[in-house]
Amino acid sequence: MQENEIQKLIDIRRFLILNYNNLLDTQGNRDTAVVLQKDVAYVIEKTIKDLDQVLGAHVKIQKK
Repeated sequence: MQENEIQKLIDIRRFLILNYNNLLDTQGNRDTAVVLQKDVAYVIEKTIKDLDQVLGAHVKIQKK
């Protein structure tokens, strides 16, 4: 794996951590936080696309 690919993976990790923290409702009861479905979908979709881009050079990714 090349250094730029490792950096992309680090960036994806950072993106996930930041957005995870931003999506959580930190007021009130943390067990019943309300998160918008579209916000969660954006984070997951972007992460999958970014991972596909990095991993695409090393593995064949099939879409169902």
